[in-house]
Amino acid sequence: MEIYNTPPILVFCLQRFKSGHKNSDLIDFPIVGLDLKPFVKVHQDNMIYDLYGVINHSGSLNFGHYTA
Repeated sequence: MEIYNTPPILVFCLQRFKSGHKNSDLIDFPIVGLDLKPFVKVHQDNMIYDLYGVINHSGSLNFGHYTA
């Protein structure tokens, strides 16, 4: 995957369900200072993002609860 431009607000959606099972591995994500420069083709002025919010699913594929 290649990123050509960075938006003002960056949204990640991680699909953690595969073959009927949930992947429960920990995701390490910086709260402050996610620098996208190594991943962007065309460099821009502001490519550093801070974490603003998280939606988390607890449970299994067929049952669970979302928290924000």
